[in-house]
Amino acid sequence: MTDLHGRGGDVGLEVDGAGSQSATRRNGAKDLPTGTVTLLLTDIEGSTKLWTERPRAMFQAVSRHHTIIGNAIERRGGVMPRDQGEGDSIFAAFPRASDAVSAALDIQLALHGEPWPEGVALRVRLALHTGEPRLAEGNYFGQTVSRCARLRGLANGGQTLLSSTTMELVRDEFPPGASGVDLGTHRLKDFARPEAVFQLTHPDLPDNFPPLHSDEARADNLPLQLTTFVGREQEITEIKDLLADLRLVTLVGPGGCGKSRLAIEVGRQLLAEFEDGVHLVALASLSDSSLVVSRIAQSVGLQESAGEAPFDGLANFLRDKHMLLMLDNFEGVIGAAAMVSEVLAECPDIKVLVTTRASLRVSSEHQFQVPPLDLPELDYLPDLEELSRHSAVKLFVERAQAIKADFALTNANARIIAEICHRLDGLPLAIELAAVRVKLLPPAVLLDRLSSRLDLLIGGPRDLPARQQTLRNAIDWDYTLLEPEEQKLFRRLAVCRGGLSLEAASAVATAAGEVGLDLFDGLDSLVGKSLLRQVPSLQDDPRFGMLQTIREYALDVLDASEEADATRQAHANFYLDLAEQAAEKLRGADQVRWLEALEFDHDNLQDALQWAKRNDDWAVLLRLTAGMSYFWSIRGYVTEGRLWTKLALERTEGINSLHRARVLAGGAMLARARVDYDEARRLLEECIEAQRLLGDDGGVAFSIKDLGNLEVDQGNIEGAEKLYNESLAEWRRLGDQEGIAQTLNNLGFIAQIKGDQTEAMKLLNESLVIFRQVRDKQGIARALMNIAVSTRELGDYDRAVKLSRESLVLWRQLGDKWDVADCLEDLAGELHELGLHYQAAVLYGGAEALRWAIGAPRPPVEQETYQRRVDAVHNALGDAGFSECWARGSGMRMEEVIDYALHDDTRSRGAGSAGPQNGRGAGSAGPQNGRGAGSAGPQNGRGAGSAGPPDGVGK
Repeated sequence: MTDLHGRGGDVGLEVDGAGSQSATRRNGAKDLPTGTVTLLLTDIEGSTKLWTERPRAMFQAVSRHHTIIGNAIERRGGVMPRDQGEGDSIFAAFPRASDAVSAALDIQLALHGEPWPEGVALRVRLALHTGEPRLAEGNYFGQTVSRCARLRGLANGGQTLLSSTTMELVRDEFPPGASGVDLGTHRLKDFARPEAVFQLTHPDLPDNFPPLHSDEARADNLPLQLTTFVGREQEITEIKDLLADLRLVTLVGPGGCGKSRLAIEVGRQLLAEFEDGVHLVALASLSDSSLVVSRIAQSVGLQESAGEAPFDGLANFLRDKHMLLMLDNFEGVIGAAAMVSEVLAECPDIKVLVTTRASLRVSSEHQFQVPPLDLPELDYLPDLEELSRHSAVKLFVERAQAIKADFALTNANARIIAEICHRLDGLPLAIELAAVRVKLLPPAVLLDRLSSRLDLLIGGPRDLPARQQTLRNAIDWDYTLLEPEEQKLFRRLAVCRGGLSLEAASAVATAAGEVGLDLFDGLDSLVGKSLLRQVPSLQDDPRFGMLQTIREYALDVLDASEEADATRQAHANFYLDLAEQAAEKLRGADQVRWLEALEFDHDNLQDALQWAKRNDDWAVLLRLTAGMSYFWSIRGYVTEGRLWTKLALERTEGINSLHRARVLAGGAMLARARVDYDEARRLLEECIEAQRLLGDDGGVAFSIKDLGNLEVDQGNIEGAEKLYNESLAEWRRLGDQEGIAQTLNNLGFIAQIKGDQTEAMKLLNESLVIFRQVRDKQGIARALMNIAVSTRELGDYDRAVKLSRESLVLWRQLGDKWDVADCLEDLAGELHELGLHYQAAVLYGGAEALRWAIGAPRPPVEQETYQRRVDAVHNALGDAGFSECWARGSGMRMEEVIDYALHDDTRSRGAGSAGPQNGRGAGSAGPQNGRGAGSAGPQNGRGAGSAGPPDGVGK
């Protein structure tokens, strides 16, 4: 059998051994032609019904059919890779187009004159197309095969169709009496480029065929698309499903998101579902809602009557029609929304698909928000094959190749192209405009210049409406449709980057004077008009955001107004308040929620710092830095934090305040994260001096504890213990339970180092009780991690694993990347002691990759013990096994390696495991008198309650 099958839109001809032998017998062992080849495909019209009703007669008829066609192909020099194609079809290839046409004529003449059995007069449709199909292992593949198959689908029984390519080759070489008749241009399913179709005619053959089975045979006015349609498979399916059940669906989205193109593709795929066709009604040029009825009438071919009201005439015409109306660019005539509802009420079989930047707000409407094209994840960029499947990247590459034929996605430019698509929000219009620029600008230069997207992305195709020829024009169209009060709100909200809460919106909206409309109504309107969108928020509180391209436009408008300075100052003041409020809540029960709050508004906090710097407002800069120090530390934004800390301290030198003291303390912890112990000590000593002058006894106790942490890092255990006891005494005098718990934890750590696990467990459990009482998740997590280490040293490896996993869950909730790495290494050591070397190596690899990503080096004092433990796992697995496991772990994202560590499967033996061990693991470093690899260390210093565990460079 010959199978025509599709692969990603291609059709291929598969040839097995039996088919090849048959072709050899019939064709004298001819090889399948390569290079430029003319394909001939046949199909029997209505064969399924004939087989069902008259199987015996069909068997006889089809046998004769195969003989006639096979003889004609062989006589004219063609090759049949198989005796028959899919079902009753036949596929043949010819080196010369003229021979293929001659064979087709021979076939139709012979079939037309054949005395068929009663009731089974076979009517065969043929198609010929010339191109360069790909041939591999007896398979023809590619667009040439697909196009010929689609061309055959247009034909009627007894009809032979030629593509324009074949026609050009045989125009002067038709067989005697034959000719080609132009049947016009037709769309082929799944092909953007239409095909000029010709019919092979001869005086002895019928020529009075019905219209071709093409989209043009139906009543519609959908424009032919001259470029490929990329992506949107899921959206198309969802919209088609909606239209199956609903009568009014609106595709809503900002300018340039591809609403119109998506709607046309949906309409094209639904042509067969609507008896009276699919009709596109273009409304972009209208601004008068009263003209919409007339425009719909023109689009469906209705001549308006002078004696009949336009709406009545349209309703009467549509009342018995089964039709899909596509109203494109409705936002400019939104006043006609009620009329759409009236049409649906009067005409029961009419359905309406609307594209608009603003919702219709009628009761029968179902809104479908058109999303940007899907984008790859930049933090974990996929390989080229997977990257090219992301529709934003695919669109960029295809459009770039249209302007520069040798352009390709490569390892060298993959990240750059992915970043370009992200910078453009995945908006199709923006991506297409950017892709045109690769003719002159290499992708890296293009990316650099996208800092001003609106000025760069100009010069779209001249056959597009003016509003689609530049990105600025597209957004300007939206802006002009807003009421003046909405324009004011829109441009003021743009000052917020990365999203904004209701409270932030209220603060920035009124700073330069009243807006003139209710805030909720204004936000709702801007969302409905696709200039704002609702984005993920904390605890389901409403949160809003703008696409970067839209925000850039709004900021330009804001900066051109007299409102910019007041609005930006209000923004800085609001986020200063947020940072200071969060700083007071980052210890205790609400710390996770407030860390998340700062993470959500990290971009806004950065902008507030930049505003303070530009305006030389060093007091605001100092307060912001003080408020964010703990956040920077625990969430891993160490480089960012150190830069702002350095600037804040330089510009406030000589000032003694609690804010500056907090910046000094936070700066010390950030310096420690980079193993810059001299800088950390200098800052802490200055901090303690300032705190004593200010009478901040609690701050002094805190900083003394952090000095102890530095001593631990540098191996001075006695000095650390002395400082911890001094800090503990001060905390007890002050009655500060959290401070007491932090220092007890650190003294328990000292006991671990000294090898007194009994004393360590006593101190650590005492600290854990207090941490639970004050609901300090960070303290609980660290105490559990340290208790796990002592439990491991006491030989209870199963319980140590359980405790480490409890700790890891809390570190994940806190988003503390450095402590996640530490905890993974602790857990790896415990699994190693159980003989689970495979799993241990995976976790070591994952932890090391995380440390590298966040820039959190291991303290030098821990490196020797860490290396001994890793070497022990290496020795147990051997070079190949260890490398495999390490690579697996290092290739995981943080969330993936945490999931792996928490899953019970890590307790089952993995490949390469040496099996459970009753004693220390093979090659173990022996009992651990000091801290091992990945130990928890002292709280945050790792001492509890310091400015936060340094977590490396940020995202």
